[in-house]
Formats: sequence, C-alpha cells, structure tokens
Amino acid sequence: MKAPEDDFFLARHVLENNLVSREALLECLFQMAQDRKAGAPRPLAVMITSRGLMTESEVSRVLSGREKPSDSIGLLSDEKVGNLLVKAGLISKENVEECARL
Repeated sequence: MKAPEDDFFLARHVLENNLVSREALLECLFQMAQDRKAGAPRPLAVMITSRGLMTESEVSRVLSGREKPSDSIGLLSDEKVGNLLVKAGLISKENVEECARL
C-alpha cells in the first residue's frame, strides 16, 4: 500500500463486496485516525490484516485490481470520516468537533 488512494479503494471495495463488515471497517478507520493523531499513521491494509479481517494475500489481490489513480477517485475527507464514526456510535459529535478545532 503506497498511497492514500489505496486506503479509499480498499475501503470501498471491501464494503461493496461484503469482505469486511461496515462496523469492522469503521473501527479500523477510527484506529487510523487515532494513529494519525499520535503521529504514527498506518495504512488501512495494515489495520485490516492486523485485526484478522483479511489476509495479506487477499488485500494484495484486491489492490492489484485497482486502476491507476484518476481525477474521479477522491479521498475520504476528515469530515466524512467523522460523520461515519458518529453514525456508527464510535465517537461523539462533540469529539469530532473538538478534533476539527485542534
């Protein structure tokens, strides 16, 4: 995994193909946000494999099918990630707003 676009592609692919539950993916995204805040960001593939949700070879196979980045592929904004975490009940709206202020 070399680019943030890989995180976006992987998240979208695993959800669309029911390879990882929505809740498990949200937990991974939440942990990624915490790691990034602590200054030690880890790619989504690492989070998924470290939790045993997929094997490294499964993740590699998914990412090998990814087309080259294009203008149509965007990144999940911090706001979108925050909204997903609030909807999943993993973090409060107040915590998101505090993070945004920081």
